Amino acid sequence: MAQTADLVVRQGGHLVHRVSFAPGRPRDCFSMTKSVLAMLVGLAVDSGVVTLDDRVEDDSTVRDFLTMTRGVASELEDVDRLMELPSGWEQAIRGRAHCWAPGTRFCYDNEAAHLLAIWLSRRVGDLEEYAAERLFGPLGIDEAEWLRDPEGHCFGAAHLRLSADSLAALGQLLLDGGTTSTQRLLDPAWVRAMTTTWTPGGPPENTGYGYLTWVDDDGFFFGGWAGQHTSVFPAYDLVVVTTGLPSLLPADWTPARAAVLAHLPTVPPVQRWQP
Repeated sequence: MAQTADLVVRQGGHLVHRVSFAPGRPRDCFSMTKSVLAMLVGLAVDSGVVTLDDRVEDDSTVRDFLTMTRGVASELEDVDRLMELPSGWEQAIRGRAHCWAPGTRFCYDNEAAHLLAIWLSRRVGDLEEYAAERLFGPLGIDEAEWLRDPEGHCFGAAHLRLSADSLAALGQLLLDGGTTSTQRLLDPAWVRAMTTTWTPGGPPENTGYGYLTWVDDDGFFFGGWAGQHTSVFPAYDLVVVTTGLPSLLPADWTPARAAVLAHLPTVPPVQRWQP
């Protein structure tokens, strides 16, 4: 818990608690960025410019990339080596050998998320601008910053910067089925698909996986390195954002989400509409 930077709690669509333990905002979302990318893919699918069966590379489809079943035996360190390259990130990712048939096996793949972001930008335009117009703007999010690769593409795997309140608004949007009080932003069917377990998942969160989003028995969550979590618990009408400090983590460190889960049984469940 000492590594926690922010705690934001929303229940019933209302802010009930907010505290920051460290200066600075917006925060680096790390791999929570992937879930935002999934929302942008959903917007593109809804507008008809993308389908789940479109091929991103070879025989790997958009669906395969969303479910982390591209077919490459990726390791977490691969993306660190990629980011050391002065250029040519896309070519390096496309050069990875496929070890099994696409769509058959989960393997957490940061490079795949970045390749999907590049591919998507060629269909909808610059992702930061697209997000600002179609997703962030309607939610009142105006502080977003997005790291780019040497060729200027937004980095799909991580390093979108948002405040904890903005992350809570994104979690609330999914909890509400993609609809705000004034408009529909995401197709409710896309929200269901994002938050459905398509594979058993695996490391680093070791739970089920939807569309670039982790799914467990309590709900679903965006997850990122160093304790970045946006957790949504539909049965409790609850969104909890816990952000962590990306510093040296002690050996006995656990993310604040663990404490949230430990206290969840004490929160009264509610009856609400499900998307």
